[in-house]
Amino acid sequence: KVEAGYDETSALTNMNSFVTSLNTLTTKMNELTKRGLNGEASGALAGDSVARSIQSRIRAISTTPIEGYSSSSIYLTNFGISTQLDGSIAFDEDEFLTAYRANPGNIAAIFASQVKTDSSSVTAKVSGDDYVSGVYNFALSGGSATISSSAMTALSGSYYTLSGDTNGLAISTSLTSTTNSIFLGRSLLETLSTYADTVLSSSGSVSTQISRKNNDITDLNQDLADLDTRMADLRERYVTQFSSMERVVKNLRDTGDYIQNFTDTMRAAKEN
Repeated sequence: KVEAGYDETSALTNMNSFVTSLNTLTTKMNELTKRGLNGEASGALAGDSVARSIQSRIRAISTTPIEGYSSSSIYLTNFGISTQLDGSIAFDEDEFLTAYRANPGNIAAIFASQVKTDSSSVTAKVSGDDYVSGVYNFALSGGSATISSSAMTALSGSYYTLSGDTNGLAISTSLTSTTNSIFLGRSLLETLSTYADTVLSSSGSVSTQISRKNNDITDLNQDLADLDTRMADLRERYVTQFSSMERVVKNLRDTGDYIQNFTDTMRAAKEN
């Protein structure tokens, strides 16, 4: 299990573990999807659209922005991580340590989802995961509150949203008037975990593809069974036809023998 912490040694260990896990997955996917060029055997998933989609998602990981942790987007490249041509992940530890020492809190963008505000007088939390990561503007005046211009529901000093990009957000403050930034951050680790759960779910793309392949196998087996039946019927018909032909040939031979015998008899009688 990867833990999110602000200890430099632990952060570096966690990053190495994260990169190793990604590279293990990448290596396995490359083996399964290799196209078998130059006489090599192709992988079991060569040409599979779902496998290609997963590979594309992994390869884009270093250039996908992570929102909701600071006023600017965070990228894995900020931490010394880059994607190579073969899809593997490279990790520059020195670059990581430089970035970490400059702002250790940003490491949460990789390992820990969080909700925070820019004021100690305002606290925020979110229920569920039906929200969009990002930085939102909270404005409170005269007991009415908005979040990025959308009205919030007020109840006992707290303000809630029940729909939209900030669905499940609850903000508490004793202030009667304030403007603040609310940071809703979903970590890269949680994003990848959610993606894995989605594609592996009973209705996900992997399960759907497996079901489709199983149906294809069932159809092929049925086609083979039908072919066997047709071949058996065809063999039986040919055997019947050949048997009939053999009887016709025998009858012709018998007739020929009869005619030959009759001719020989007639010739003999004539000579006598």
